Amino acid sequence: MKRVGFPELFLGLLAVAVAVVLTAHSISGTIRDRQHLHDTISVTGSARKPITANLVRWSLTVHETAPDAARGARLLRSDIVDVQAFLRRAGVP
Repeated sequence: MKRVGFPELFLGLLAVAVAVVLTAHSISGTIRDRQHLHDTISVTGSARKPITANLVRWSLTVHETAPDAARGARLLRSDIVDVQAFLRRAGVP
């Protein structure tokens, strides 16, 4: 049976310990970054030229409450026409 000397055993255990620490650090960074996946960013600044955008996403909900479905549908249709007219007046095609 061959005896393993102290320095070789120590260096081997040290290498394993360093590998464990680096792996744990890498995994914790990945978990931390995953939690911020859906965060938003706000940018504030100044420009020397006017800035225009060619893409806007809108989300709009129109709902109505009525005692029966037919009246609710009529009210909802009326509300939708009003909202569309408002958006057209505001310059939204």
